[in-house]
Amino acid sequence: MALRQRTETKRGKLPAPATINRDLAYLKMIFNEAIKHKWVRDNPVDLVTMFEEDNEDDVFFTPEQFRAITERQTPVQAMITEIAVQTGMRLEEQFRLEISDLNLPLGLIRLPDTKSGGKQWVELNLRAIELFESILELHDDPRWVFPSTAPRHKGKPMNGRYFSDHYFIPHLEALGLPGRWHTLRHTFGSWLRMAGVDLATIRDLMRHSTQAVTERYAHIGRYDRKAAVNKLGSVYEAATPTATREERPALRLVK
Repeated sequence: MALRQRTETKRGKLPAPATINRDLAYLKMIFNEAIKHKWVRDNPVDLVTMFEEDNEDDVFFTPEQFRAITERQTPVQAMITEIAVQTGMRLEEQFRLEISDLNLPLGLIRLPDTKSGGKQWVELNLRAIELFESILELHDDPRWVFPSTAPRHKGKPMNGRYFSDHYFIPHLEALGLPGRWHTLRHTFGSWLRMAGVDLATIRDLMRHSTQAVTERYAHIGRYDRKAAVNKLGSVYEAATPTATREERPALRLVK
């Protein structure tokens, strides 16, 4: 466990507690499968205590909050930010996109270098396609979807960390909203769940390595379920005679 904490990821960073927990969950699943086939008798992962995770990973923006953020940005900044929500791509995946990776007629993005280390595909909705088309019309860079606008970095991709720190995070702070750039990815998954998309499909769209990672979205309420439970209140109200505030009995605590 201590060795895993000190081992840098392929991107040169130490693994977050959530990453280690997902690794442990996957390892536990493997040992449980081995026990089922009687290859081993015990699951050593049962003796390991999971790390406490940062609740920030559970934060996502409501549509109203996201609109408030983008209304503070320039139109181009807002488009770049919305692409993150419409695709669920990670920061480095988005800002290092090459034009050759886009297939807008098919609504697909090819990601040659992902967190899992392999080639993956991103499905694009109609809004995302529209945003990419608008971005490409703004520049004539032959390689990068988001080219740097700094003269000294001509021919290089835009620095995603710089964009986030200067054109995204300050708006969160001004609005008093928790989060970071990765919160946009969580927003993508959360909005899918709220729209009624099943967890297996969310896992595929977010390209999670295991179902355990996707389970964080299981508790999020769906719009159709919210509408359903709200109907219960309307049934009761329809059967209850209307009374003025003065006619209603005073409420008091039960002793």
